[in-house]
Amino acid sequence: MKILHIINGLNDGGAEAILYQVTTGTPAIQHIVVSLLPDGKYAKLLATNGIKVYTLNINGLISLLRAPIKLRKIILESNPVIVQTWMYHSDVFGGILSRIFGVKKIIWSIHNSTLKFKQVKMSTILISRIAAILSYIVPDRIVYCAQSARNEQEKIGYCKSRANVVTNGYDLSRYNPHGPKLNIPSLLNCDFKIGYVGRDHPHKDLQTLFRGFKKFCDADHSATLFMCGFDFVNTNLKLIEMIHMHGLQDHVVLLGPQLEIENFYRAIDVLVLSSASEAFPNVLNEAMACGVPCISTNVGDCRDIIGSTGWIIQPKDCDAMCKSLDLALLEKIDNGVDWELRRQFCSKRITDHNSKSIMLSKYLDIWHGLGTAAQIKKSVQ
Repeated sequence: MKILHIINGLNDGGAEAILYQVTTGTPAIQHIVVSLLPDGKYAKLLATNGIKVYTLNINGLISLLRAPIKLRKIILESNPVIVQTWMYHSDVFGGILSRIFGVKKIIWSIHNSTLKFKQVKMSTILISRIAAILSYIVPDRIVYCAQSARNEQEKIGYCKSRANVVTNGYDLSRYNPHGPKLNIPSLLNCDFKIGYVGRDHPHKDLQTLFRGFKKFCDADHSATLFMCGFDFVNTNLKLIEMIHMHGLQDHVVLLGPQLEIENFYRAIDVLVLSSASEAFPNVLNEAMACGVPCISTNVGDCRDIIGSTGWIIQPKDCDAMCKSLDLALLEKIDNGVDWELRRQFCSKRITDHNSKSIMLSKYLDIWHGLGTAAQIKKSVQ
């Protein structure tokens, strides 16, 4: 079976990472990838794995007008059984054109659960409304990365009968409790290591994290917050100012991006997520797979991911953040047996519910179901 994937771009991102996993993890399927934007990180990785990648290089009006001609040529030459599009712009652009160019079966992929003004670009909200109308006539299936993402789209009118939820899956050969730990002096010399992985963005609500952590530190606890990500470097002056404003300069360590983030997870005691909005955050799943209990706001699918293995708090509740850190520290210090059991339950929950193999199996079921229908239809025409 041949599947052509159309995606906005191939730089770092959740949808891009899942596209890479599902295409490289299902070698029995012949995958082809089309990027609307120029090459990114995953273009090279896909090509290294033998997957053909085309880029439409849309960067202005002229290139936008030429893109349908290029896409038509790619579709006619590759003759895919299914076209799967990824994210709103590709869903609308790629979905409509694929229908026009004769593709029988189309899948939309949705990787966004937030459609609120001031949290999402106006252009994204507008195209999501257009997609809601088209969802009844363009896609045969709509695949959501989270139940919360499905709920959010169906509130604005997305077709319910075509919906499937396939949550992200994680490579347990990489994310597990048994590998090496990040070995740096600040981590080794800390009694209680709190981790944060992400970016400096208003959606992440770092103010709530810092306020809760400040209250925790003021209670005479010895702890350090270690922050990983491209934004968490000493040249981020706005972040440094925020840390100083909360009086946390002696309690926060900025580690920048970590290529082997699993080694960081294994080195910390607890991971925190203070976001005001999320869909299906990878960091919770990755950390838990490595045996790390998590404290998270009750947004997106976070409650379903964590279950009873960690602590769920309401968004913007810095007091609850402080209290959850207290509970985690007390359990770690006072009852090592319970703490070790909690760590084991974290890892087991991801193994049982969100492994990569489970995700790939669900995608294969959808593809084979649609592929059979498309091939039968083609054979009788």
